[in-house]
Amino acid sequence: MLLIALTSAGIVLIVVVLLLPDWLVLRKLARLVREVSVFGSSIDLVARVDQSGKNEISQLGKAVNWMLEQWEISGRKLANEHQCAEEFDMEKIKTIDDA
Repeated sequence: MLLIALTSAGIVLIVVVLLLPDWLVLRKLARLVREVSVFGSSIDLVARVDQSGKNEISQLGKAVNWMLEQWEISGRKLANEHQCAEEFDMEKIKTIDDA
């Protein structure tokens, strides 16, 4: 009876030790995928993903945040260039109307 109990406990322990790390990693990865998916359908250029931890998933989060930061910077530059082009067009139209 003791042998069966120890064997059962050993099997449960092995299953937990083998599956728990995978479950934790997959859970963090699933959260990252969810957060990135939200950004894909959002216009919020200042949103960032959680990058807590010191593992590969947090490194991926840092890379995603860097990418989002570059996207935000590009968006601001594009908006600024668009505004400058509109102001130039308005000046050009005014010059033509004055002539």
